[in-house]
Amino acid sequence: CRLSELISSGSCQLIRSLAEWVQSTELHDLAASFYQPPRGAPPKGLVRAFVRFHRVQSLMKRSYMRLWAEDLGVAALLATGQPGMLLAIGPEAPLKAFLDRAMKCCHWGPTPCRIVSSSSVMA
Repeated sequence: CRLSELISSGSCQLIRSLAEWVQSTELHDLAASFYQPPRGAPPKGLVRAFVRFHRVQSLMKRSYMRLWAEDLGVAALLATGQPGMLLAIGPEAPLKAFLDRAMKCCHWGPTPCRIVSSSSVMA
């Protein structure tokens, strides 16, 4: 549908509020909204995952990972430098959402990051 059609149909307020929301939303919140754990799913056991990155030095990427871990209730330990290593432990669904955010929302250049190992954690 064209912008002129929306404006003529009285949707101008909707467009304005949508534009204000996009302007006020942080980029990491917008990108992370695509990777959410399923709602209402009962938490399964804990899972541990190791991820290898070619290099982790960006303060912005590190702070995003910290925010996402807190948001999802995942414990994460990041070793910065070259190579960078991430150890993350949490319930299966939130951990998957965290890893998707860390591996897909941040740009890692021509060398992709990859999960080195993952396993269930015995209680």
